[in-house]
Amino acid sequence: MKVLRWLIFGIFLMYMGACSQNNPPKSDVPVEKRNLFVANVDELYGFIDEQGNMLIPPKFDIAYRFKNGFAPVRVGDKWGFIDKSGAYLIEPTYSQVTPFRYGFARVQVDDKWGYVDSTGKLVFQPIYDVANQFSEGLAVVCLDGKFGAINRNGTLVIQPKFEKAYHFLQGMAVVRLDGNWGYIDSTGKMVVPAKFEKAENFSQGRAMVQLGDKWGFIDKSGAFIAEPQYDDAWIFLDGLARVKKDGKWGYIDSTGNMAIQPQFEQALNFTNGTARIAENGKWGYIDKSGKVIIQPQFENAMPFSEGLAQVMVDGKWGYIDSTGSMIIQPQFDKASNFEEGVALVITDGVSGYIQKSGNYIWHGK
Repeated sequence: MKVLRWLIFGIFLMYMGACSQNNPPKSDVPVEKRNLFVANVDELYGFIDEQGNMLIPPKFDIAYRFKNGFAPVRVGDKWGFIDKSGAYLIEPTYSQVTPFRYGFARVQVDDKWGYVDSTGKLVFQPIYDVANQFSEGLAVVCLDGKFGAINRNGTLVIQPKFEKAYHFLQGMAVVRLDGNWGYIDSTGKMVVPAKFEKAENFSQGRAMVQLGDKWGFIDKSGAFIAEPQYDDAWIFLDGLARVKKDGKWGYIDSTGNMAIQPQFEQALNFTNGTARIAENGKWGYIDKSGKVIIQPQFENAMPFSEGLAQVMVDGKWGYIDSTGSMIIQPQFDKASNFEEGVALVITDGVSGYIQKSGNYIWHGK
């Protein structure tokens, strides 16, 4: 199944950081309401706040970002969870864990998966070969090689009978049966017959499916809004889906009409009204009318986040604003998107966090 992968080093957001600069603490903001970021000191991981203050000392072998109030951390070869005070919700116990989502986190014991709740209690025993995140009140699980789904009480409400299944989105899940892909509803009823070579989850009321070697799009009734005719495609985001035909990329709207004619060497998804496109090996940006708003000129480019986007010039990353003006000069070997006003950057193997001014709040030594 095609899986959307970002081309930046997102994993560094979880893992990397650097050393304290002793900024004044934000004593007026309770710690549980602060944004905390992973920081690395001498190969151990702790957490800093938006000003670069070390709030949780580096003592973990690996640490992920906080999600829904808790962060997965590893000590030795075991994983647990901490809260924003640094206290353990769950001592390092599990072989693997995933972040909390909708009140549950997945945990692995040996080669089986179960679920803990936000109190740290193991509520569903590790009996599953595969356990997906909860979505729309259900979690897809695998028992003895077949996929079904449990509800939030742990009850198996869709019996395991599918060869593969993915999490529920917009009331439906994509499943594989007898070698082909189709869609079930939350009761397990097959609402779109399994007849496609490949299929993706629904997004914005549309799903991309493959028949033969061509991609098209269906609505929730299974009717085609765009017949299989595209050499490649991706899901609807921001009201448009990118499609490739005769070697060029364009975009269709939710009715299947061509909104932006295939003309680009490469084209990526729309986010917040803009999309990245490439011509002659250089990247720029278009708006939803197809107008080029920032000329293709960069060796690489990333989506806008909080008003800025990472771009590469002469092998180094910097940041531009929505007009294309260079706000932070290219100087970084790697650069993440801005979140909560800060971004992780790496230069010469040394990581740090910068503000939108380009000033460091935290820098490795």
